[in-house]
Amino acid sequence: KIGSADANRKLGAHFADIGKYEEGFNSANQALLILKDLLLKATGSEIKKIKLKIGTTYNVLAHNTISKGNLPEGLKYSFLALKVREDIGDIQGIADTEFNIGNIYSSQGNFSDALIHYEISLKNSIASGNKRDIPGVHNAIAWIYISLGNFEQALISSLEAVKLAEELNDEYYLGQIYSTLGTIYEEQENYELSLKY
Repeated sequence: KIGSADANRKLGAHFADIGKYEEGFNSANQALLILKDLLLKATGSEIKKIKLKIGTTYNVLAHNTISKGNLPEGLKYSFLALKVREDIGDIQGIADTEFNIGNIYSSQGNFSDALIHYEISLKNSIASGNKRDIPGVHNAIAWIYISLGNFEQALISSLEAVKLAEELNDEYYLGQIYSTLGTIYEEQENYELSLKY
């Protein structure tokens, strides 16, 4: 049964990636039903493993509903995923889910709530020791500050992101962050520095 749940969850994610959201949602929902049934019979270390899969499945449900344009429903599934991650002490899962929640709020133009969730994501990313995600979280925070017109804080977040991305030799994030820095300077009408990035 666990194999069937895993297959349905992965199928749900695949369908979301190719734009078949209804099929993706149905597959992930089937996975969730199987996992909840398995959880009722689970003992010992099986409980945490199944809950981890349930949290991931909620994330897949969120991905399908968000991609379909239903942000409130996606937020609901993201908070369900977050609760599971918190229950089992999955620090990296909390960081990832908080980041996703921040993205949803940002998409809705709710920058104050987005900032709260991005900062929680940053704190948990640092706690988990996963340095790879930290530049991206700093960059997301910088964009929130840009949206709020707080260019000083945006610059602080962006420069921290550059420093970490350079340490990691991460060209992908560096490209994104340089673009953010260019926007910060352009918004302040510092075109010379804007062109540099």
